[in-house]
Amino acid sequence: QANPGRGPQLCLPPTNPVMHVHDVRPGIIMTVSEGRRGRGFYICDGCGMGWTKALPPKSHRTPYGLECAGRPKQPVSLAHQFRTQVLQIDFAVPAVPTLAFTYGLAYAFQLGAADVLEVPLTDLSALGYGSDSLSILLYDNVPGGAGLVSQLIQSEVLTESLDRAIKRLAGDCGCPEESSCYGCLRTYGNQFLHHELKRGPIYNYLVELQEHVFAGPTQ
Repeated sequence: QANPGRGPQLCLPPTNPVMHVHDVRPGIIMTVSEGRRGRGFYICDGCGMGWTKALPPKSHRTPYGLECAGRPKQPVSLAHQFRTQVLQIDFAVPAVPTLAFTYGLAYAFQLGAADVLEVPLTDLSALGYGSDSLSILLYDNVPGGAGLVSQLIQSEVLTESLDRAIKRLAGDCGCPEESSCYGCLRTYGNQFLHHELKRGPIYNYLVELQEHVFAGPTQ
């Protein structure tokens, strides 16, 4: 959830910007788990025990070893909401904002930012955001925030993150442009999208973006 109340902003380049960066305040993130293949979870209405199977057992024991005859009524999703520091980046360079492309762009910036900030990748998270426009969210992966993504509101830090992302996706990993690997876009945290992530289209977009930001060719 990107709250309309925003903090500091950055536009790159300052004239005819192609990147609009907003430090979202407050940033509210809700993580949702829909279970394996989106089938949800079955939660006992008596003791709270949970299952991922489509047909939970007719009876079971509680954590205290007692018999429980409670039954789940319907599958549910599990969610957790927390406040943290969130950065929203809107892109003006045209592209088709498919789910795989938008998330791939978010992961590229996540990887580049983690490299520049010299922090473990797990300290940052990334999301594709919006359906009518091309936008991504980067956020500190701890409740309350750790001041990491807020550093990207500085132009030199953000442009360096963009450069690192381009170098990572340039092809040195050896995978085809129409695929991806753990040397470019894939991480443990984005396994659900591995089969759709394509290195080539994201790389080409980032190069074009960099050309607009610096008004010159990428080296």
